[in-house]
Amino acid sequence: ARLHSLQKPSHLIRLANMPDVQIPFGSQQRQKAKKASSKTNRITTSKYTWYNFLCKNIYEQLHKFGNCYFLMISLIMYLGEKTPLYVGTIKAFSTVGVLVMMMAVTA
Repeated sequence: ARLHSLQKPSHLIRLANMPDVQIPFGSQQRQKAKKASSKTNRITTSKYTWYNFLCKNIYEQLHKFGNCYFLMISLIMYLGEKTPLYVGTIKAFSTVGVLVMMMAVTA
């Protein structure tokens, strides 16, 4: 049986996203081509991943006024320890410790 010029053989399929490629139905090449061309439809509901946790968490924590306040106070106290601008009676370590502890608890 001869095929007309507009009629395609029934044992070949045409992939929708690759119109110029015809692959025999059920072949391994078709399955590989379909996997390579398909987009993933994965939904992620988590806020953080293992590689962006630290950056995103610090960014969000420093948007809180209390955390910024403790950070600034710690920097000013550190300046008092290391320079002769003024006499610092409390070590900056104590406020940095409280800041780090609060940021770790609210992470």
